[in-house]
Amino acid sequence: MKRKLLMLGLSVVLVVSSCARTEQRAPAYNPAQCPVCTTRPGVCSYCNGTGKCVYCNGTGKRHVVWPNIPEDGIVKGSYDDQCSFCKGTGACPYCGGNDKCWACKGTGTIHSWDFFEEYAGVKSK
Repeated sequence: MKRKLLMLGLSVVLVVSSCARTEQRAPAYNPAQCPVCTTRPGVCSYCNGTGKCVYCNGTGKRHVVWPNIPEDGIVKGSYDDQCSFCKGTGACPYCGGNDKCWACKGTGTIHSWDFFEEYAGVKSK
């Protein structure tokens, strides 16, 4: 009987202490945190803070290659062309080459969740 009472008392203490512990935890979600640059707040997540276009590595030119397909009469070849993503500038097309996140403008926090409309140039009502 004493053993059952001891086990019941320990389980009650465990339940009560576990409930109190959850209130002391830090919140798991910060609604002001930028959802685009979560790994490195404020840094452009596409170019990782380099400011270079990730498609042409900042050169402004892309090396285009096609394979050899003899069944279709296509011979292997290649040529250099202007990068269509950065328009030949070599700057990251997402941050414009300034190394900062486009959504939060480098702060790491979002104050208005209408940042997609602001980026696209759409005015909200």
